[in-house]
Amino acid sequence: MEDPAQTVEDVGGESSLPPVEPPPPTEEDGGHSSDSSSSSSSSSGDEKKKKKKKKKKKKKSSSSSSSSSDGEHKKEKKDKKDKKEKKEKKDKKKKKDKKDKKDKGRAFEFRIFVPDTPENAERISQMLEVVKAYGGDEINEEPRTDDYLVVDNATGVKLAGREEGVTAEAKRLVETCSETGGEQWEKVEGEDLTSYYTQPKATIVKTRTKFKLKKVKKGLKQVEHTMIEIADEPLTSEGSGGALPVKDEHKRWITIGVEGKKAGIMLEVINEMNIAGLSDVAMMSNNESDSHPATMCVSYPRFLELLAAK
Repeated sequence: MEDPAQTVEDVGGESSLPPVEPPPPTEEDGGHSSDSSSSSSSSSGDEKKKKKKKKKKKKKSSSSSSSSSDGEHKKEKKDKKDKKEKKEKKDKKKKKDKKDKKDKGRAFEFRIFVPDTPENAERISQMLEVVKAYGGDEINEEPRTDDYLVVDNATGVKLAGREEGVTAEAKRLVETCSETGGEQWEKVEGEDLTSYYTQPKATIVKTRTKFKLKKVKKGLKQVEHTMIEIADEPLTSEGSGGALPVKDEHKRWITIGVEGKKAGIMLEVINEMNIAGLSDVAMMSNNESDSHPATMCVSYPRFLELLAAK
């Protein structure tokens, strides 16, 4: 009888049963299958891709943020530039409007010069009676001395002896009225006037009376009557051009000035005063004997030019 515990190996025979294969290792056994290895490799690759993608996205985000910051900076810079240009344009327009307004409000001045003789003084006295009849204020000023530098008929430069002291002043001819010959002058500001100090100098003592007519004659500012004397001694020592040579018989003059903004009103007053009646004795702008106001009108700069030629 056989021993039931006896195995195939004990009998040296082969088993009729199929061989038993070992079970695949499990995670619990600490083993890894080829599928698991492949899956792990794939998972590791995915993780790398995700990190790379995330890094790229972060970089792109950073670049986008930087680009956005640059864009904002450029926009801010452009806004500042636009704001500055807008302000400059506004200031320029404001300045131009102010100048236009000033030009529009600046009066024209019609002026004549006649030798100071008893006969001429009497004729002018009669003319002033017409002015006094208008009813304006009459203002008698204290005598004043100014040093005039002889430049040209469109440029007036003087060292004015005012109450507050001597001040250098200049003006330039802007416009001439064809109807009256009246001239519009503009004061020069902020310019160094020492370049004119080499010009000949004429020292003029003025005794002036003003008839203010703005309130009684619309469009008319005033009529001025001034006694003039060319002095031998200058007001100041400024200048190197020397004194303008003037003969004794040409040192005393009377000047009448009519100032206004409206040519029609100015012409009306000029005619009512009969200023044309002085054409036989007045200093003419072009040395012509003509009673038209435009020919008779002579400014201070032109007066000095004509005086130098006498």
